[in-house]
Amino acid sequence: ASMNKKVYFRAVDTNGNILGDTVVIIKIDNDKPTATLSLSGTKGNNDWYISTVTGTCTNQNDGSGSGIASCTVNPENYTTSNSSATFTLTIKDYVGNTNSVSQTVKIDKDAPVMTGATLKTADGNSYTSGFTTSQDVIIQVSATDTPSGIAKYIYSTDNWATTRDVPANWVINTTSSADYQVKAIDNAGNQSSNVVKFTVKVNKIFTVTFDATGGTVSPSSKNVIYDGTYGTLARPSRAGYTFLGWYTSRSGGTQISSTTKVTSTTDHTLYAHWQVNSYTVTFDGTGGTPSYSSKTVTYDSSYGSLPTASYTGYDFLGWYTSISGESQVTSSTKVTRDYAHTLYAHWSLQSYKFDVNPDNNTYGTNASNGARVTSFDIRVVNISGTEILKQKGISDFNQDLPYNSTVYITNIKYKTGYGYNNSTVSGATMVSSSANSITVKLSSTSSSSLSINTKQIDLGTIKISLSYSGIDQSKSIYSKFVNSAKLYAAAGVSGVFMNQTFTLHADTSASTANITKVVIDGSTGRDIQRSISNAGDYTYTATAYDSAGRSASASVTVHVFDRQHEFIILAYANGFGRNPIESGGFANWYDRIGRGESKSSIYALLITDTVNDEGYAQCGNDATCWVEMVYRTCLRRNADSDGLQTYVNLYNSTGGDWHAKSLAVANSVCNSPEAYENVYNKAGF
Repeated sequence: ASMNKKVYFRAVDTNGNILGDTVVIIKIDNDKPTATLSLSGTKGNNDWYISTVTGTCTNQNDGSGSGIASCTVNPENYTTSNSSATFTLTIKDYVGNTNSVSQTVKIDKDAPVMTGATLKTADGNSYTSGFTTSQDVIIQVSATDTPSGIAKYIYSTDNWATTRDVPANWVINTTSSADYQVKAIDNAGNQSSNVVKFTVKVNKIFTVTFDATGGTVSPSSKNVIYDGTYGTLARPSRAGYTFLGWYTSRSGGTQISSTTKVTSTTDHTLYAHWQVNSYTVTFDGTGGTPSYSSKTVTYDSSYGSLPTASYTGYDFLGWYTSISGESQVTSSTKVTRDYAHTLYAHWSLQSYKFDVNPDNNTYGTNASNGARVTSFDIRVVNISGTEILKQKGISDFNQDLPYNSTVYITNIKYKTGYGYNNSTVSGATMVSSSANSITVKLSSTSSSSLSINTKQIDLGTIKISLSYSGIDQSKSIYSKFVNSAKLYAAAGVSGVFMNQTFTLHADTSASTANITKVVIDGSTGRDIQRSISNAGDYTYTATAYDSAGRSASASVTVHVFDRQHEFIILAYANGFGRNPIESGGFANWYDRIGRGESKSSIYALLITDTVNDEGYAQCGNDATCWVEMVYRTCLRRNADSDGLQTYVNLYNSTGGDWHAKSLAVANSVCNSPEAYENVYNKAGF
């Protein structure tokens, strides 16, 4: 081992005497010095340097030895490319110990050089840059490089804004158009300074247009890819035809399916092929009978011969597309319905002469006896139920009418003294017949007639009487106090009161004529009701009519009484407490009323006291006046006594509420308050 140390010597005798120290330096160096070979330069890829590489000594060390005498690197640098450049470091110390270190590196300072590109289409032919092709384009590029060799190629289509690696098998197989620039990169990472440029245009997408050739199709086109399959194809439709498929030409050509490969390198058209359909047509006679019931027709061709049809009572008009209306179909009509369908026979009703023979024309069996059927109404309804004719008040009829029509003859009028005997038809069917209504069905396919035959009749005698219901005595306002029947009998009362409802009744039970209508006071009926609000005499007339148009009348006069008369009767009967039929009593008093005597003289009959000016007022229709009269009758007092004047004062002071106050007075002073209350309740003022 190396040493560099001081050694100290000292002599000591036996007596312990010490000689001064002696120093000896001992140096020993048998170790090799060390150093690090450091290389500087630009590193590339794969441990390659891509620049000049320089070697230097670093980390020199001789430990405790003699020291570094020298350290060299040979060569100091490599300035050219070299795939095996070796650097050797030699280090030496002062005693001659040496050490060396070697390191070999790879240096490639030279960029690769692009030499070209080969472009071919999939069929092996050369591809010219910039031309458009529908085939795949196969690209091969080449370059030279030493010493590291070509690692890969890169390309850009955007002027080197972005790059991509060229694949091992470079094929452009999709629709595209791009300008390519290609560079080579060697294993050291050097890029070629020159580029290879070319343009590739591949169009593999083509538009296929679908021509429905008379039909409709959606969508009308699609895109396909060259050398791919057509895929799903549109399904067209065409009325009256069956779709056979898509073909490369309008007629003939090659059929194209979803799995067919696209071989066309241009936009192209496929054409629909069709097969026309046939359908069954059924013939509906709509009541009639066709000569045959169906046939097969071809769409878009004419119907050809059509069956005939027959129907009793009808003329055949032809075949139509619906039961009513729409279009007529003939042998030359084109078939436009793309389904099995029905044609319907249309008919026109045949018309035949129909003659009505009443007894007033030469056709009637009684024509020689004069016009016995004077008029009638006629209404004609066809087989569909539609009214086609209506006439009123005619005396004869002779017209053409449709087969199977129904004729209604009504409101038949006869000459006075004549009536219905019977009716007969010829060439028609009698449905019903009576004196006023005859119904005939025209069921024959020939002319027909109706005869209305008459006979002489006894018209009889018209008799009518008119009466009315009088006063309902059971509801008289004084029925509780007197014998009302005797009172009326004594008074000779005959009539009704104002606003009383009464009934006028016409009686024709004694007539031998055929009474058809009774009219009373303008209203039709045998019983009518009336009510009159004013007193007086009213005359009513009733008229009876028979079937021959004759008439007879009767009248009755109704006397309408003032309600006050009945009140006076009550006051008399109740006030005096007399039987109204006693001598000199009510009958005489009532007669005076009927003669129109003044109310004051009538009033005097009610009481025995003298009537002065204060106690009497002209009553008229004044309810208060009549209440005073009742008061006087009940209390037997003069107006100047404390009775009536107090009563009147109470009436005035209560604002007209005379009923409540007067009843209170009557309860205290009147001999018959109950009678008074009944007077008020029943008078109806």
